[in-house]
Amino acid sequence: MRGGVRGWFARSTPLSRKAAAEVGAVLHPAGPEHPWWGRELSAEWGTKEALVFQPVVPDLVAELDADTALDLGRHRHPVYFLRAWPDLSPAAVPRWSPGG
Repeated sequence: MRGGVRGWFARSTPLSRKAAAEVGAVLHPAGPEHPWWGRELSAEWGTKEALVFQPVVPDLVAELDADTALDLGRHRHPVYFLRAWPDLSPAAVPRWSPGG
């Protein structure tokens, strides 16, 4: 799915050091109202190991590379981070809907 997809969330493969620094520089920790506080997410597909994560404010536009294979609403194949678009606001990205 290349192109603008607003309101779509995925966990990517681990980021390179350069990408992690780029993304980390523009993320902001979420406040107590974030709905993911207290949730447990698996560290990887098929494991019971918990992922340690910090909820963030969902205001970063990023370009991802993913296919459309889903299993119970989760991507079956890795989702790859391509680049951050810190100069765009989420409101500037057109909404995506299945079928175009």
